[in-house]
Amino acid sequence: MRAVFVSVLSLTAAAALGDVRWNEFVDGDISSDPNAPTPLTFGLGGNTIIGSVLGPDDRRDYVTFDVPAGMALAALYQHQYVDLDTGGPGNWGFHAINAGNTSWIPDPTTVDFFLGSNHMFQEVPGTDVLPQLAEIPFGGIGFDIPLGPGTYTYLIQQTGPDNTGYTLEFWLIPTPPTAALIGIALMGTLRRRR
Repeated sequence: MRAVFVSVLSLTAAAALGDVRWNEFVDGDISSDPNAPTPLTFGLGGNTIIGSVLGPDDRRDYVTFDVPAGMALAALYQHQYVDLDTGGPGNWGFHAINAGNTSWIPDPTTVDFFLGSNHMFQEVPGTDVLPQLAEIPFGGIGFDIPLGPGTYTYLIQQTGPDNTGYTLEFWLIPTPPTAALIGIALMGTLRRRR
């Protein structure tokens, strides 16, 4: 039964979203090691990951990515969060984001090291869950949206018995040029007109 839902999760998500940067059902397991997250390369627009957290044997997935200079992370769309065994809603989980290319195992002593963290549960497909992380309901230091250039690590955790599948899309936008760049562009325009 699980294989059927994995296939549906994988194919449905891949057909409907932006660039799939990692599909656990094709590319292999996403790292469960906070000291060695799966490195991903993100670009402008949608950057999708498709994965699963499988109860006690694979409780956490960690990915690390860069938001390049001139870009910002504007949204984190949750497209699917389902129980792979039944097709019903996935059991409540946890997710968090932090600065840097490593992370922590979430617990009361580490939760304030994250930029933001929150429970993960089934949402209306396409819900932007980045604002929920920024509000730090379960700990962290908080952050502004869009989240600017830098290296980040994202984790999703399921410590319950459900085999939970997820599809997430990290949405990067170009950042507006700074006043200095605008000034340089204007000076160049004026010089060309003379």
